[in-house]
Amino acid sequence: METVILHIEYLLRHHECVVLPGWGAFIARRVPASFCMQGNVLMTPPSRGLAFNAELREDDGLLVSSMCRREKMSYPEAADYVRRQVEYISEILHTDGEFTF
Repeated sequence: METVILHIEYLLRHHECVVLPGWGAFIARRVPASFCMQGNVLMTPPSRGLAFNAELREDDGLLVSSMCRREKMSYPEAADYVRRQVEYISEILHTDGEFTF
């Protein structure tokens, strides 16, 4: 499972959307720097916010292709590995009610 999570983390640094096929998509968005002038002056640097959209389930191949390159797998092997990990996450969510990335 750690392998898929590491790939998702890496891909989110370089892309705005990473789909976990059949499960949903992680969406990274840029948050600009800001100033808060109330009380103490507070400046926050630019950052990235992360959201999840369960409606975006269609595999775009990004995650599986990343697995192929890094883990030296064929595309079908990587797709099967990702599918099994999605099933594993779904089982944990069903039994525990949460899954921490």
